[in-house]
Amino acid sequence: MDEIMQCEITDLLFSIKAGLDELELLYAVKTNAILNDYTFTEMHCIDNIHRIPNANVTKISNAMNITKGGISKIIKRLVKRRAIEIYTSQMNRKEIYYRLTDLGEQVFSAHETMHKNWYKQDNEFFRTFKSEEIQQVCQILSQYNNRLKEQLSNLEGDL
Repeated sequence: MDEIMQCEITDLLFSIKAGLDELELLYAVKTNAILNDYTFTEMHCIDNIHRIPNANVTKISNAMNITKGGISKIIKRLVKRRAIEIYTSQMNRKEIYYRLTDLGEQVFSAHETMHKNWYKQDNEFFRTFKSEEIQQVCQILSQYNNRLKEQLSNLEGDL
């Protein structure tokens, strides 16, 4: 593959990410007023805290492909806004974990509903492709995502 095509793919991925971010914020505004006060990154952090057992900064960072420092900043905002709370384990009082408050559960539920509606609409678009085509795109994007995770991990190690 030539360098120009690689640049086109990278530019397209950046454009898709920006479009998805903007679309998610617009869906949030239309879906439920509770989501209006949260960034998409905060919503996804809440989503991960809900889904990850004993969620901590490291687990959330790995799940979201965001540095631990970035996750710590998001966590502080969400704690301040009372969407999540801090707890420790009986076994290890040094390890800090996070769980959703009632408000956080409401945000999670509204965000999940928003995504279900979004996926339903996307399903119509993706039905126009053959299964093999979808599988090939998923494989390429998965490998690229793994590459990005590796780069992020290497850069974190250099900090």
